[in-house]
Amino acid sequence: DGVYNLNGVYLRLDTPNVTLRGASGNREAVVLDGNYLTTEIIQVVASTITIADVTLREAYYHPIHVMTTDAGDTLNTLIYNVHIIDPGEQAIKINPAASGTYPDDGVIACSHIELTDAGRPYIRNNCYTGGIDAHQARGWVIRDNLIEGFWCDNGLSEHGIHLWRGGRGTEVGGNGLRGKGRGIGFGL
Repeated sequence: DGVYNLNGVYLRLDTPNVTLRGASGNREAVVLDGNYLTTEIIQVVASTITIADVTLREAYYHPIHVMTTDAGDTLNTLIYNVHIIDPGEQAIKINPAASGTYPDDGVIACSHIELTDAGRPYIRNNCYTGGIDAHQARGWVIRDNLIEGFWCDNGLSEHGIHLWRGGRGTEVGGNGLRGKGRGIGFGL
């Protein structure tokens, strides 16, 4: 338990079968704070990674970035019972590599993703922010999350949940979406 100020340092999970989990199971008890200095709090570039029972706040870009490398696909990511507060861009970003490897078959569940009034002034680039943003991802399950507050005074935010650029086979259900922004988007 505790607040861990990262101040520019990030966690890159590049070994398969790793779990990052708060020991108490209380996501509010373990806080990784990027202080808008850390670009991405957690980078996932290996398969079968679990992130659970933690709070991530104030990343300059993405608190969680699931991506592939030229070495291969990133499969079976589990993001569970995570609280994300005030990302600088998208809270959870999911991207393939240019080489044709893909971030597939993940789960995002029972999490709370929010942009608060305190975090809204840190959004840049004409409101370039959103909850979950996935490109060319297949087979994800996004369920039972609360996503709220993704809007700006100027500009139009991205969706609370956005699956696009060749995404397929994803199940989205049981999510609560609150705020003035856009809800769920498939395609573009």
